[in-house]
Amino acid sequence: MLEMLLFIVIMIISTFFGALGSLKFKRAANNSQSLFFLIKNVDFYIGGILFSIAFGTYLLILNKGDLSSLFPLTSITYVWTCILSVKYLKEKMNFMKWLGIFFIMLGVFLVAL
Repeated sequence: MLEMLLFIVIMIISTFFGALGSLKFKRAANNSQSLFFLIKNVDFYIGGILFSIAFGTYLLILNKGDLSSLFPLTSITYVWTCILSVKYLKEKMNFMKWLGIFFIMLGVFLVAL
């Protein structure tokens, strides 16, 4: 039980890295006029590194735990992405988006039990 709890915590942390990777890719895309400028953008590489960390962690954890319990946790990435987008990209959230986040968290909680 304690081992599974550790896997869940690690999975949640890796979803945060995945969301940060998306944020960095978005920033890189916003600051680049073409593919040439994109591959010269530091945010592009940081995003790739963060995604790689998240993916590598997913593989390690999914190898150790139950797929049916752990993989649904990856949907928490959507929650982190919304929160980071509001904070750092000044994107707007409406009631329906917050309701969607609530249902994602409810579903993750119910599946991970």
